[in-house]
Amino acid sequence: MATAGEESGKRLWILDSGATHYMSSERELFSNFTQHKAIISIANGKAIEATGIGEIVITVQDSQGARTPIRLRGVLYVPALGPNNLVSVRCIQQAGGTVVFGGLTQDRVGIHMDGKEMGVAELGKNSYVLLASAQDRDTQDEEDTSPNASSSANEAHHPKPTGTLFEWHQRLGHLGFDDIKQLAKSEIQLEISGSMSNPTCEFCQLAKHTRKPNSNQATHRATSPIELIHSDLAGPMVTPSLGGAKYLLLFIDDNSRHTTIYTIKNKSDVMGCLWTY
Repeated sequence: MATAGEESGKRLWILDSGATHYMSSERELFSNFTQHKAIISIANGKAIEATGIGEIVITVQDSQGARTPIRLRGVLYVPALGPNNLVSVRCIQQAGGTVVFGGLTQDRVGIHMDGKEMGVAELGKNSYVLLASAQDRDTQDEEDTSPNASSSANEAHHPKPTGTLFEWHQRLGHLGFDDIKQLAKSEIQLEISGSMSNPTCEFCQLAKHTRKPNSNQATHRATSPIELIHSDLAGPMVTPSLGGAKYLLLFIDDNSRHTTIYTIKNKSDVMGCLWTY
């Protein structure tokens, strides 16, 4: 495998910690290509457009010279990207990989999958260049249909989340079980493992408890204002008001139902508010 310097006649694969997707401007490298529109903000503050998305197979080299084909999924086709391609550090990590800076030498970065080194990148012109080469889609198709295709490219994509029906119920904010099953049918990134029978969620049961209305008539109602006053004090509040108040004092006139609220800083202010009221 050629080094970063020897690959000067070809477009390079640059490790980018700020990229949210793998990106390439080489349309001939893509397979399973579909039209896809997206706007991408770049470092100089400008925006460029992605017009498609697909897969690219690249062959990476580790520090011992061993080569491994990797299939990158969800690669954006960005015609205006420039002379090089971008390998997203974020996508590598989301696919279960680890990018180790300074683990080998100061000018090299290691890429590990399942604890095993899969590839390295060398520092060149202030960027880490992945020791990798890509195949055009015609070559990929030939290899995929060849008798030796058993050693196919490793999948470099987001692992499919899985969990029991109750675990998904908790993850999705206690969404209804039937809704989760329906969602699993249309969402490829949601897989339910185990029993499909609806479990019992104690917290949902408690949250849906209701109380019968109080039908008892009041034994006494005031016949004139100020005859009977109901009051309540709430606090102290965790976050004080802008004026420093931590308590709410409530007065309700039983006859007129007129309500007055005072905001106070201390419980000792209650009596003063009562006399004011």
